[in-house]
Amino acid sequence: MAALPPSRKPTAIGAAPQCGFCTPGFMMTVKHLLSINENPTEEEIRAALSGNLCRCTGYTQMYQAIKAAIEAEKKGMAVAK
Repeated sequence: MAALPPSRKPTAIGAAPQCGFCTPGFMMTVKHLLSINENPTEEEIRAALSGNLCRCTGYTQMYQAIKAAIEAEKKGMAVAK
């Protein structure tokens, strides 16, 4: 399978979102974040995502998925499901 662009990887890893209502906002935010900072810290990720609201779950899964996607990208690993 082809590698996913970094902005698509967070949702491919660990099924972070549940209902999907918040996904577009998270995806656009992550895409912008990675366009200005290829290696954000956890604090920078949390700050960037602070304006996105998710009613289903805690944000921990989303943060973990985004961080894992960034790490996979650094290692050149394709993340696809």
